[in-house]
Amino acid sequence: RGIDGWKDAGLEVSTQARVPEPVLYQAASDSTQLHKLIDGDFVYKRLGDPLYQIIDVRSKAEYIGEKGTKGLRGELLKLGHIPTAVNINYENNWTDAESKSFKSYAGLQELYRGLDSAKGVIVYCNSGRRSAFSYFVLRLMGFENVFTYEPSWKEWGLPEKYYPVETLENRLTGKALPEPGQRTLSVQKVQKSSGQKPLSGKPSGGYVSCGG
Repeated sequence: RGIDGWKDAGLEVSTQARVPEPVLYQAASDSTQLHKLIDGDFVYKRLGDPLYQIIDVRSKAEYIGEKGTKGLRGELLKLGHIPTAVNINYENNWTDAESKSFKSYAGLQELYRGLDSAKGVIVYCNSGRRSAFSYFVLRLMGFENVFTYEPSWKEWGLPEKYYPVETLENRLTGKALPEPGQRTLSVQKVQKSSGQKPLSGKPSGGYVSCGG
C-alpha cells in the first residue's frame, strides 16, 4: 500500500532530503540462487512433469488468446499460453486495485487452492515483470521451489520458436489449501463452447503493448 500503508501503520516519516552514501555491496555466494532464473528450454523439458506446476499470471484475455502481444522487434507473438499452465492473474493477489494491498494469508491460500507447495512452481507473464510480483507472493506464502521464467511470453511466443502453445483453459481442481508438504495438484481442461482459438493471426481483443 505504499506510503499510505506506512503512515497507517504508525511508522516514522521524514520531510528531510537524504543523500545516500556509496557503499560496496557483494552478495554472499552461498545465497545467490541463479538456478531460479530459467529459460524456455528449462520449461519445455518439464511440460507434463508431475513435479512441476506452471502459473500464467497474465490477464485471462492474454491467457486464452483473445488478446495478443508483440515481441521486442514489434512482431506479433503467438496466441495462448504454455501447455498445462493455469491462469492466476497477479492482480488477484490484491484486495483492491487502488491500494494494491495484499490479501490475507487465508485469502491467498484460497486463491492458490490446489497448488502443491512441495513441488516446483514456474511463474511467467509477458516479460517477467508481473510474474516477479507473483514469485514474491508465493515465497511469502512459504513456497520454496519457485522459478521465475523471466523471458516469459517474449521468448515462448516468438513465431520462430517451436515451443507449443494452447488456448484451452486449465483449472485447478484440487480442494486442499496449499500447505508445505502436501501434494494437492489437480488440473482440468476446460473446453470452450466456441472451440479452440487459432494459435496465430489477429485476436478478437486486440494487442497489448504493456511492458509486463
